[in-house]
Order: sequence, then structure tokens, then C-alpha cells
Amino acid sequence: MPGLRVGKRPERLTVGLPPSPFPTPPSLLCSLIEPSSSGRLSRLLSSQGRQRPFEGYDAVVLSDLLHFDRSHGELLDSVCMLLARADKARVYVAAGVYTKTDVCTAFLRQAEGRGLVWIDRGAGQDGREVDEVWRGTLPVQGMSWDELGARKGMCRWWVARWSDEQL
Repeated sequence: MPGLRVGKRPERLTVGLPPSPFPTPPSLLCSLIEPSSSGRLSRLLSSQGRQRPFEGYDAVVLSDLLHFDRSHGELLDSVCMLLARADKARVYVAAGVYTKTDVCTAFLRQAEGRGLVWIDRGAGQDGREVDEVWRGTLPVQGMSWDELGARKGMCRWWVARWSDEQL
């Protein structure tokens, strides 16, 4: 994770993250930093002034991570910890077309096994985006609108929510 710095000394654990306007949930830090001793980190974070337990985010974005198929379980662990158990909470997943179809399908099925329901996807084969018109309004240095549209067309995407049984 760019900008994540972790130092561990026997007497204390130090964590440094780049400045952000968004809160960093303890479960994310525990998963990324110290998976084998997350209880210690959770106690450290909860002792630093959190008034109420973390309730989850309305949106979680997984961008270009499905290619690493041996990490699907950990990705889904993170989604399950981070996504609020709320009717309007969503997880947005994107993958380049270079990620094999069977790898994407395996992730989608594993997510369903965790209680997620896929409610939207790219209209093309296997979730691929068919609309190659770039609709962004901010310029991207070194890229034309046509080049951005072509890149958009090289992506697959899906949107999921919690199943009714998980709410």
C-alpha cells in the first residue's frame, strides 16, 4: 500500500499513514499491518480515543486487484470487515481484461459465498465495459479523450450489495 509505513519494536508498535480526510478503520490496519497479532493492534487503536465501534463504510472499491487470485480470501475478508451492513452499502470491483475470466468468476462466486449479491456489471462479455466514450471532465496529462476511452474499454466491472440475509 503506497504510503503505509510500519515499524515494530518490542516495546511499542508504530503506524504511519499519509494524511487523509477519511478515517482509517482499525480492521484495515489490523489486516494489513499485523495479521498474526491483530488483537494487539486493535487494543492499541481502540485505546486511542475511539468513542464508538467502527460501523463500516458505505462504499468499498477494489480496483485492479483480482489478478492476484491467491489473495481473494484476504480481499473478501477486508470487504466483509469494511463494508457497512446497510441496505445502501456497495462494493465496486474493477479488473483489467488481462485478468483471466476464470479468475474473475472465481472471485465473484467466493463473494457470493460471503453474502454479497451482484447487482450491476459492465454490459459486455464477462463484465467488460462496452461504452468507450470518456465522460470525465478533468484533463489527464499526456492522454487524449480517445486514449482514456480506449483504456476504459479494457476494464471489467461489477457492483455488489449485501444479501437480505446478511443485513
